Amino acid sequence: MENAKILVTGANGQLGTEISAALADRYGSRNIITTDIIPKGRNTSIQHEVLDVSNVAQLQNMVRKHKITQIYHLAATLSLVAEEDPGRAWKLNFNSLLNVLETAALFDLERGLCRWYFEKKGVDVRSIRYPGVISSKVLPGGGTTDYAVDIFHYALRRENYICPLQHNEPLPMIYISDAVRAALESMEAVPEQITERGSYNIGGFSCTPQYFEIIYQPGPPQKIAGGWPNSIDDSQARDDWNWHPAFDLPKTTRDMLGNLARDWADDHSDQTTDYMKVAKLHVRTECRQFIALV
Repeated sequence: MENAKILVTGANGQLGTEISAALADRYGSRNIITTDIIPKGRNTSIQHEVLDVSNVAQLQNMVRKHKITQIYHLAATLSLVAEEDPGRAWKLNFNSLLNVLETAALFDLERGLCRWYFEKKGVDVRSIRYPGVISSKVLPGGGTTDYAVDIFHYALRRENYICPLQHNEPLPMIYISDAVRAALESMEAVPEQITERGSYNIGGFSCTPQYFEIIYQPGPPQKIAGGWPNSIDDSQARDDWNWHPAFDLPKTTRDMLGNLARDWADDHSDQTTDYMKVAKLHVRTECRQFIALV
């Protein structure tokens, strides 16, 4: 894929921001085009353009203009927001996917992020299904598992966090580094390795809110979480292209708190010393607790 020209939709989101950066590192910034409905891209070294992916004409013009060979389709509405506005969620989550697949078929793209399009139109579709994603650079918005990101910010500020889930509600999670790696590995696997043209499950680890010292006040997210699986069976990805997560809960905690502390320090250089002390304290105490409980 030396001549890859890659378009990323939803590039300003939680996944899009970090997958775009990883793609730029691997293929060079000049070969990546990030798009979003937000005019300004988060990765300033990468060319960014405004795109409403639910508009198929806009999408096809973008592919034609930049001679795109691959699309990473990451634009989506998350669960809680989707429940509040099902019509908008359908338009973005479903119609935009159809637009991407039709565009991939029209322009004979190498990859598309479905089985029917692979079998009937020859699109080399690669799709993965994530659990809750934990990351430090971009806050998620409107997801059922958002608590697993919010708690780290509250921990470093030494504030109490009110959890919208029951204390014993287990949910599958994945750390952003593993999530990014899974996307790239699935897209870079040779076609013969891909036996699932629908969507591969990608797992990381499972945890319940009771692993954290927080206050519980179950709300709308609990209604959704109660119907979700406790863990994800990703055996097919493991068998087909040797997927294995690298981050468990303790390792995720160490990395999250360290990254958040550094990001905060960059924005508050006059208060760096005190904040880093707090971060190191929490990394030591929280990880010791998690290791004991996991």
